[in-house]
Amino acid sequence: MAGNKENGKAGKGSGEPFPNVEGNAGMELSEEEIMKILQARQQYERALEMARKYEEMLKTAEQKKKEIRPAVFKEIKEKYGIDEKEIRRAFKERERKKEIIDAIIDAIENEGSKACENKQFRENMDAWKRIRAVENMAEEDIKKIAVFMDEARKYLEEKTVSKGRAEIHHAGRMNAETLQILKHVKENGGVVAWKELLRYGKEELGLDTDTFNKRRWTLLTKGYIERDGTDVKLTPKGYARLQEEGL
Repeated sequence: MAGNKENGKAGKGSGEPFPNVEGNAGMELSEEEIMKILQARQQYERALEMARKYEEMLKTAEQKKKEIRPAVFKEIKEKYGIDEKEIRRAFKERERKKEIIDAIIDAIENEGSKACENKQFRENMDAWKRIRAVENMAEEDIKKIAVFMDEARKYLEEKTVSKGRAEIHHAGRMNAETLQILKHVKENGGVVAWKELLRYGKEELGLDTDTFNKRRWTLLTKGYIERDGTDVKLTPKGYARLQEEGL
């Protein structure tokens, strides 16, 4: 009986753990692995919380867009004599801008005043008027339209890049991490909170605070970003540099 008790000491109900058998070998987690799991969990929960906040912000923004849309396009119509439908047409027609201008010039050179009798000529002239109306709009008005139109957002970015391209003076490519920081600002609408940018640098790029600050300082001194209160803003020069880098 004593032998049986002795053999069953580590068995069921003994209160002692089972010995480490072959099947359990190597299953222990190191302290470093445990910390990585905990950090991953924290990042996951933080991302979920941010996603919930952004979803709520998006709902609020969409509702606001519906409310202000009529007033925005009424103001644009009064200022420039062009409505929402015509603005959309104008952005598409801008892709054929050179073709439209060349056709108008050819018609005038070949037909003179009789060109006005040509239906295609009149359509090209109407298209040109729409294009000019859009291109002559104040930047602030284009920004208002961009809330509702992807074409306007692209046009605005195109103008911003064009403005910044002439300011770029550099040699060679930028550090990959610095470019990723710049790209992150762009992907967040061109404006990011300082704290969020620091979090991105640490958690997504694996940079320590000192290295991140060096990368950030490079972007600031080169004029690719600027500080706006507690936020970071992408400058026209920054947009141009990203386009030049294919980002």
